[in-house]
Amino acid sequence: MMINCCLLHITFWVIHSSISAFIAAISVLLSAFEHVSAVLFELASDFYGVAPRASFPTERCAILILGAHEGVGRNAALSFSELGYTVFALCPNRQDESGPPLPSARSRDVASLLYIWHNRKERSRSIPWGLVAPMQLNLWSRSQREAVHETVRAHCTAYDLHLVALVISPHSKPLCGPSPLFENALDSTERSDVSPENHAGEDAWRTTVLDEVTEPAIMACDYKSLLAEASGRVIILSNFTERSPLAFLSLISRTAAAENLAEMLESQGIRVSSIHFGPLAQYSTRRSPESHSIKRNRHFSRPFDWQGSFKVLTQKISRQLIVQDNLLFTVLHHVVQSRHPKFTYTVGVYPVLRLALGSTPISARIAAKSLMRWAKSLERVA
Repeated sequence: MMINCCLLHITFWVIHSSISAFIAAISVLLSAFEHVSAVLFELASDFYGVAPRASFPTERCAILILGAHEGVGRNAALSFSELGYTVFALCPNRQDESGPPLPSARSRDVASLLYIWHNRKERSRSIPWGLVAPMQLNLWSRSQREAVHETVRAHCTAYDLHLVALVISPHSKPLCGPSPLFENALDSTERSDVSPENHAGEDAWRTTVLDEVTEPAIMACDYKSLLAEASGRVIILSNFTERSPLAFLSLISRTAAAENLAEMLESQGIRVSSIHFGPLAQYSTRRSPESHSIKRNRHFSRPFDWQGSFKVLTQKISRQLIVQDNLLFTVLHHVVQSRHPKFTYTVGVYPVLRLALGSTPISARIAAKSLMRWAKSLERVA
């Protein structure tokens, strides 16, 4: 019994070492590929006479970030401000113009952004921080969009700023709900013979289309004149670790939206780039109770815990897929500064593995699930 446990532990150690080496090799190759492809793309663009991005001092550059109240968007807003950029931080909501005041949760997000920015600025007074200007915006209110657009344009004109980038950050949590226009349309088309579960699914599809296609297109159209003046960028961030029921649809929708925007804005000198990234460190470093099974399995005299070992192995591998926030921002800043940015950038190994998994035949996925069920059955027998 003890010999069998030792062999099983050695087997799992070999599997973990092999997968770790494989992930490390992919990571190195991916980094090299991204660097070389970016250099070759710039050389090819220069060779074919593509007009480069206009160059301005950092203190005269402005960044517009949609979704700057949370997650990746907030980190980007603070990082750009630390470098001296003026940041217009848009905090979206779907509140009706004539409705009640903005929910307190969104107001707290805005206050939190300003609080963090002020504290960091006070702690590093030697750094010429740029202004962070948060603005709440209902994208489905034309009057609010026009008011925010006029504010951005007036500030850029008054301080001689150039809008060099529009960053579309992914939602890390749902907004206040569908727009009033969609709610009215849903009420008028509801059928009594359809279950509430189906209505909920329809709402999820509608919200996905709004988040990933409609809203980025609205923002790009609203600010294309300001972006064109500075040969600016539209940068769409895509989180490949989203766990919503329609996560893969969201990724496909974002990619399609980016491709369509690129075709539409190319003639005006505006480049569109997509950045695909995996799990971020701040969201992925929590230790779960299952990690204690490592200690249990170190005692070879005890029965081998199949389920616990699989979970520990998965946790160890997942930690190798984590992307540091500073690496993601480095790529984002490169796209803003690049003379000729590429269309797609990949940060971390996870997006590559996920795309590869999506291309895996269904039979292979079924075989993998069968293997997991077999392992669990062995545990029950033991």
